[in-house]
Amino acid sequence: MKRIICLTVCALMCLCSFVSCKEKEYDIDKGELAADLVAGGCFQDTLSEVPDSLLKYTYQVEEGVSAVLYRGTNVTAEEITVFEAADSTAAAAVLEVAKGYISTLAQTYDKYNAAEAARLRDAIIVQKGRYVIVCVCNDKAAAEKIIDEHCK
Repeated sequence: MKRIICLTVCALMCLCSFVSCKEKEYDIDKGELAADLVAGGCFQDTLSEVPDSLLKYTYQVEEGVSAVLYRGTNVTAEEITVFEAADSTAAAAVLEVAKGYISTLAQTYDKYNAAEAARLRDAIIVQKGRYVIVCVCNDKAAAEKIIDEHCK
């Protein structure tokens, strides 16, 4: 009898662990998040929204991925990009593209602006469900706090 109870408890624990592994769903307003980051004082440069039609020239992501993109005045490498993919699998691919783009950009900045290259290497690049957030900023702690508030 003890053996049956023990096996039943073990089976229930395994079942609970499978159920609890479900990926969290996020519903992020891309424009609101980007605007809050701009307003949050995280940047030393002045950022302006870039038309998403120009996204394909910087981040080469697949069709069906939408984004909000803010860039600085080219004095700094500061930017915000919030991507939305169809699902978390597609977002994982976007995450890799974003990491590659920022890495390549940092290598370019190495040649003429080491401070900005370091800022790029310390960029926030995270995936939250079907969203990917890229933030190259002056105040990383403040930006992370704003991102966390939007990703509850």
